[in-house]
Amino acid sequence: MCKFSVQKYDAPRVEFSQTASDSRSESDMTMKHADDLLTEGRGHSPLQKLLTHSANQKAWTEQLRAAVDGHLKHQVEVSDIRGSRLVINCRSAGVATRIRFAGPELLARLNTLAAFHRVDVLVIRVLSAGSQSS
Repeated sequence: MCKFSVQKYDAPRVEFSQTASDSRSESDMTMKHADDLLTEGRGHSPLQKLLTHSANQKAWTEQLRAAVDGHLKHQVEVSDIRGSRLVINCRSAGVATRIRFAGPELLARLNTLAAFHRVDVLVIRVLSAGSQSS
């Protein structure tokens, strides 16, 4: 009696390998994922809110620095505007004291600007040495 062995090779074999085209498609997927984070369907995504707040902080800081005396300009920055409260970060206690004394005059100057028209309270904070940017 004879035994036969039959093997079918109808379907081609598929092998996966990590090639340059694979890594390119992964980076395309990463970019698509980042774009998805920025364009989330319902309202604003958390990343969009963070980017908007950061842009607002920069604009508010520039406007504040324009209203502050020359030697204090680069010693202050705006952290936030919460309703009628303007939160200002100062690099030292001495700068914070000067801003407190100049508060009424500073508020009068700032209230003429659209971003600060509702502000009636200055909240002044002193940054610790570890949290100061260069």
